[in-house]
Amino acid sequence: DALAKAREVLTIDATHAGALDLKRRCEEAIEEQRRKEEAVFDRACATGTLEALQQFVKDNPQNQYVAAARERIADYARWDRTRAAGTMEAYAQYLTTSPTKAFEKEARAAMLLIEAEQVWQSMGDNYTADGLRDYLMSYPDSPHRAEAAARLDMLDGMDAWRRGAYEDAWRLLGRARQEISLPLDAAMAYNTAADEHDYATARRTGTIEAWRGYIVAHPRGRHATEARDAMALLRLDALTPYSTESEMTTCRSMAATDATRRRIDTRLATLRSERRSIDRRIRRRAHKRWWKESLTGGIELAADFNKDLMSLAGGLLFKLGHPGQAVNLETGLRYQYYTRLEEEEYYVYDSYYSFTRSADLAGHFLTVPVYLDINVCHVGSRSKLFIGGGMEFAFLISDGSTGYGGDMFNDINMAWQARLGISSPHCYISCFYKRFLPEQGLLIYETDAAEHMGGLSLAFYF
Repeated sequence: DALAKAREVLTIDATHAGALDLKRRCEEAIEEQRRKEEAVFDRACATGTLEALQQFVKDNPQNQYVAAARERIADYARWDRTRAAGTMEAYAQYLTTSPTKAFEKEARAAMLLIEAEQVWQSMGDNYTADGLRDYLMSYPDSPHRAEAAARLDMLDGMDAWRRGAYEDAWRLLGRARQEISLPLDAAMAYNTAADEHDYATARRTGTIEAWRGYIVAHPRGRHATEARDAMALLRLDALTPYSTESEMTTCRSMAATDATRRRIDTRLATLRSERRSIDRRIRRRAHKRWWKESLTGGIELAADFNKDLMSLAGGLLFKLGHPGQAVNLETGLRYQYYTRLEEEEYYVYDSYYSFTRSADLAGHFLTVPVYLDINVCHVGSRSKLFIGGGMEFAFLISDGSTGYGGDMFNDINMAWQARLGISSPHCYISCFYKRFLPEQGLLIYETDAAEHMGGLSLAFYF
């Protein structure tokens, strides 16, 4: 009714906007309804059974395809016998004898498939590119369509290979081999085309990975030698003086030609020379840094004593090492003064006289200490506990003895020392035990008084 009213208005005014819009919406609704009804009818027909068609008529009495469904129901027995026979003659007879031809579309499609099968069987292995193209155009629904297309790709690929169009040959033959087994000549042509395609891709990409991929895929390929040389040269460009010998050897082993090996050898010789030069500079800088960090100078103050003697010392001290290292070596030069703690009598004997005289005892020495310390453990964040030992070599510079008898000290004396202390980067404090050597003691006449001594030392480093 709405569509009829719209048309009535349009006969009076063909440009009436409301009527035109109403007519458009009515026609769209009618077309949508027709498509829905057709889809329901097509599903019933696709089922292919009499019961499905009868159910369609029962469920959709208002469907515009009900008449067509009733015709199919009436013609179903004849169509069922024709489909069971499945021959060209049976389908032709159906089209001739059926009064309604309700299944005409299906019959003609079946006849086309039978014809396509007959043509395919007649071609056998004597197919041509033109014949395959005609077949694909004439029978697009043939079950042999994929095989026919693959055979056509194979023929076109072989033609491209003969013309040297390797990219086209690789694409066409590669597509064909996914559907059919290629004969020997086509398989060889595909391998050649794939070789050329992968080579072109590697050249275009220009990376080590691309050349390696080509070599893995074609170890005996037409361009394998060139690929190995290209990969070796790319790896050579990546080498630096810091590269390992293994990396350099691997680079040379990749080369396939003598010319490339000579080029690599020249470059490797340059890199090795640069590395030696760099190593020398690094070692020199490391040595300078080590000496700067490890060699320090300072002053040392010490006092040692026993029940009879006491000495005070001070002087320069040089240290090789620091608390961060396991072992430190120290040496220096200091002035040392010895004195007795109390005045005693000394007895001096000679061949002719003997007498007693009390005397003050004093001596002035230059001492050279040599210590070796081992840092044991941390004491705080920057300090360490150390144990060590060493020797002291003392040289008499002035005998301060008074009284008859003259010199009281040996010109040279030596003592070994054991010590324990705490060190930091700028100072240390230690306590020590010192024992003079019997054959090279401190005193000439009375060695027991200076046989053992203990003391404290304090050092500051700059």
